[in-house]
Formats: sequence, structure tokens, C-alpha cells
Amino acid sequence: MSEQIGSITIYDPSMAEKVADMFNAFNEIWPGGFGGAIPFDAQRVHDWLDKTSAVADLIALDENEEPIGYCGLYPHWRDENAAYISIIGVHPLVLGKKFGKRLLLKSLEVAVENGITRVDLHTWSGNMEAMPLYKKVGLVWVPETAVYMQDFIPGLLQFPLAKEWFAKHPDWYGCFKKELVQAPDKEIVDNMEVYTYKFEVGEDKLIAEIDRYGWGISSIEKQLNGKKISVKSRISAHEIFMGIQNSMTITIVNNTGENISTPLEVEPFAGLEWIEDFPSTIEIKNGETVTVTKDFIVNKKAKAFETNQKGSEVIKTSLRFEDQDIQLITGGKIQETVKLSTFTPYQIVPLGNEIRLYMDIFNNTKINLNGQVEYMIEGLFESKQINEFSLAAEEITGLYIPIKMPEMVKNPVFTLQANSKIEINGKMFEMPEYNLPIIADVDNLVELVK
Repeated sequence: MSEQIGSITIYDPSMAEKVADMFNAFNEIWPGGFGGAIPFDAQRVHDWLDKTSAVADLIALDENEEPIGYCGLYPHWRDENAAYISIIGVHPLVLGKKFGKRLLLKSLEVAVENGITRVDLHTWSGNMEAMPLYKKVGLVWVPETAVYMQDFIPGLLQFPLAKEWFAKHPDWYGCFKKELVQAPDKEIVDNMEVYTYKFEVGEDKLIAEIDRYGWGISSIEKQLNGKKISVKSRISAHEIFMGIQNSMTITIVNNTGENISTPLEVEPFAGLEWIEDFPSTIEIKNGETVTVTKDFIVNKKAKAFETNQKGSEVIKTSLRFEDQDIQLITGGKIQETVKLSTFTPYQIVPLGNEIRLYMDIFNNTKINLNGQVEYMIEGLFESKQINEFSLAAEEITGLYIPIKMPEMVKNPVFTLQANSKIEINGKMFEMPEYNLPIIADVDNLVELVK
């Protein structure tokens, strides 16, 4: 192996002038020009990097101590346990000389030193040539995103059950097995979407699965020095529909040569109700596989899944192996079973007139559903109105809601309050309330809407 030239270091204000020259050179390869195509000088670098909130501003230096690469590792804006690579770039003259890889690896090392468990970055669809590099250092391309990437290597290196493995095999990059495809990382195992991290040296193996929605380790298998242990947390379906029964399974495989007894604590998220509780302890004899499954239902208090760039609600499973506490994370794409919606975010009704508001009723599931929609506009309706529905799998229907506005109103803003209820096994399950502003068409309407 050839000796590496140059080094990776932390930015120092004394570098400002040369860093400015480097940033200006980025213009040759940066779409639209780096930094808004406004030339950098030393003062602009001082204003930016001297006052940074970064975990680390990493600078790559060549053999002459000249700055030729930059990587900014910043606190994540919505996850205190994660960091975000705001910018990574190298001088055009050193493209292909591995400085980008070294900057990324150093950023992961810094993340571990700071107790950070995940590092994210965004790239663009025209940067596919960098995808093999990104994936080789552990970044995964989140499906259904414009190339949003996440790296769970820092969390794996700190995971208690994996520490002994990495202590024996510290070169995780060299033993990381990954198919470097230029496509989103969509993998389904046991009906769950996961990202698989596999490390292998001879007979020693470490395989971890990351829950795509929960953003944490949901399964880990360690084979080291002839001993093997595996622990998994699974739900029967990653799509969790409010009111419809789901189940969670914990599976432990013990081939360590010793019997294992572990305490077990399964912490649900708000709105999850266990039909039966998990045991407080699990005993696993050597050579045995133990599986424990419990059913649950999610109610309207649960937070519905919003975006692929934000983690879902999670179930936390705590166990203890080899005198170390571990926690597995299981997430889910929580959805309203029946969703209500209207065409506009508010409805304007002229004074003294009546309109018909159309409301969609959509069955998100692949099963037939019966239920009802209840709605009320306090101040306009005398009582709550009820409409029953019957929906085939993934069917959409709707209802017309007549709204009559008086000729005079004291308060021109009203609220339509509606919710759906579905019938499952003779019980009614209520979905979250849908609210829509109803606005009387008065003279200062524009200001009211604002």
C-alpha cells in the first residue's frame, strides 16, 4: 500500500487566506459556483469559519501544507444525536487522490469522539459519480428522497455489543462489505425496510440492520472467536395503521457456549397499547433460539409519519448481554387508517349564502373498512352531523357538507371539526381530528386570511 500524502486537520484562523484560495478554486467544479459565485477573501473565511458552530471544520492539507479540501461537520438541526455534513469538497487538482474519502472518514472519527451516532448529508442527482465513495464509507441513500444520505457507522462503532468485535478488527472500512449501487438503498427483510451493515474478517462477522423509519439499530448478529449471538426486534409490518392490530417480535439466538439470562424492557411510544405485556426476563440456553411475540394497537394519540427526512416514533427494546446494556430501535410508518382532506386549506363563504364543501375520505389500507365521519361547525351547526361510509381497499370516496353563512356574524372565522371512526372487530376506533377554517366573506377578508 502506498504511503498517504498530506493530512487532515482542524481549521485554524491562520489558514484563512489559503482557505479562501481553495474555496475560489471550488468554482471550477461546483454547480452554480461555490459560495454563490462571490469570490472569497481571508475576511470572508474569518467571518464564516472563525465563528462557526461546527462540531469540526476539517481541512485537508497536501504534502506542502497547502489547503486542498474541506468538510464541515455541524450539529444536526433536528436530531441532537446526529451531525450533518454541510459541505465537502476538494481542489480540482487533487480530484481522485482520495482526499474526499479521508475527509469523510475523519468526520466519522470526530463524530464517534463526540458521542454522535449518525452523520447525514445531502447531495444532488447530478453527483452520481461520488455515490460509490459515499456508500463505501457507510452512507445510505434514503429512498423517496432527492439524495438524502445517512451514515450509521458512528453508532455501530459505539454500540456495546459491537465494541469487542471492532476492538479485534479496528479497520472497519477494510472489512465493510457493501454493494456500491447508484440507487436508493431500499431493502426489505421480514416485511421491514432496513439498511444492512455487514463486516467480515475470516470467520468473524458482524451484521447490523438499521430500521429505516426509526433510524436506529433493530438487529445485530455477532460472530467472534467461534461464538455467536443474535438479537432482533421486528414488527409484523412497517406500515402501522391506527386501530388495526400489529405485532412485535423479539428473537434471540444464543450460540455463545453459555446460558443467557437478560432483563427485558420494551418501551412503547405515545399512543401504542400492548394487548399483552412482554415478560420482564428472557432465558436463552446455549444452542437455543427464543422468540417472544406480543400484539399491539396504535390509537390516535400516536404521531403520524411525516417525512423520510425525519425519524418516526419508535419502540425501544432494552436488554443486557455480556454485562452491557443494549437498546434496539424499531420504528414504523404510522398512518391514519382513514384520512380526511379538502381541496383548500380554508373555505370562504359569502355572507347570506350557502355552499357545499366536498371532503375526501380515503382508505389508506389494503382491507375493506366500515365507519363514519362526524363533523361540526360551532356557531353554524346546531348539532354534530354523522355520515356513514363503506370503503373497499385503498378506495377514496367523499361527502358534501352544506355550509350556510348568516347575513351578519360577530366573528367571521369558524372551524369545521371532523373526525372519522372505523369499526374493527365490533369496536370503533377514532382517527385524529381534521380542522378546516371556515371564513365569512367580509370587507377585511384578506387581512383575516393572513
